[in-house]
Amino acid sequence: MRRLDETVRSTIEALALLREASLDHEQQEALAIWGIKTILAFCTKEPAERQSEFGATDLYRRFGEARQPLPGMHVWLGQRVREDGGASFRSFAVTLQDDTGHTIPALGAVLAVRHLVIYMLGPVSSPRLRVRFRYESAMALKPLFPATGRSLTFPRPLGIAPSDLTTFAQFVGRDVAVTVQ
Repeated sequence: MRRLDETVRSTIEALALLREASLDHEQQEALAIWGIKTILAFCTKEPAERQSEFGATDLYRRFGEARQPLPGMHVWLGQRVREDGGASFRSFAVTLQDDTGHTIPALGAVLAVRHLVIYMLGPVSSPRLRVRFRYESAMALKPLFPATGRSLTFPRPLGIAPSDLTTFAQFVGRDVAVTVQ
């Protein structure tokens, strides 16, 4: 994992400082994997009842063994309009509803490093689900994983205004669309 940290360090620094960047497929994948690793590591530091709610320790172990996103994980990249000078993290339970009316529990988490925001959902119980954002969230967050195959430009045309990550989670939560593939 140390090699992963070294691989993405310059990308994270550029995005955190809101420098213009165009990320190719490999950079997006490395950033997504780093984001998942970092988010799951933070989740394992949460109080025991929160860890058991999400199964954080098991997810972190499985991710460490696979060294790649687990089936059903989704990761997006965005930016905060204002940065608070440091890093912050928030995890939360998410209940998604697919287009057939079934509810799907998932772990939601957001990691912010200055302007850089990485948002993760997953693992969603069925890898057949397609999770995407609509409305303002679709303009503010672009998928890192699963990859789209296109380069991704940063900064995004629309930034995320809420600096409080709880408010941010509510902001994007209303814009989630889930379909069965």
